[in-house]
Amino acid sequence: MTGVTARTSTDVAIPATAIVASLDAGGLLVLGGSGKGKTASVNRALRRLVRAATRRADVPRVVWTTAAALVGARIEQKFGEHEAPLIGKARAAPVLVVDELGFERLDQPFWTDLIDCRYGHGVTIVTSGASLEHLRERYGGATIRKLLEPVGASVDAGA
Repeated sequence: MTGVTARTSTDVAIPATAIVASLDAGGLLVLGGSGKGKTASVNRALRRLVRAATRRADVPRVVWTTAAALVGARIEQKFGEHEAPLIGKARAAPVLVVDELGFERLDQPFWTDLIDCRYGHGVTIVTSGASLEHLRERYGGATIRKLLEPVGASVDAGA
């Protein structure tokens, strides 16, 4: 799988090896302005990862959602009831892709809890049109650090 890279028409490249490496150790944060190909790049890198797998057991289960959908599921959850199904799937997924973090209705304790829950138990791939500085201010430096630790990567596609 070495050298497999996802490319978009705007020439953002995410090595599939970055995703493979982060399956065991950390997350992936893909930043950039609107139309830079963040979502398409992650999609293509994951597809290449699946195609490169030699056995079905090598293909991790992926849950792909948006930040707004996760927050919406949290808001619609009635007090005292079990966790919303989407949130449960997000917590348990070996690979979670959260598209467009940073502009949803802010629920910082929810994001801190979700990232804490996933810390060390699965890879979390996040796309965002916001800057790394904005995400740190919005969610806290510790939450963003845990998203990337211990050897995750941040890819900036530019403004």
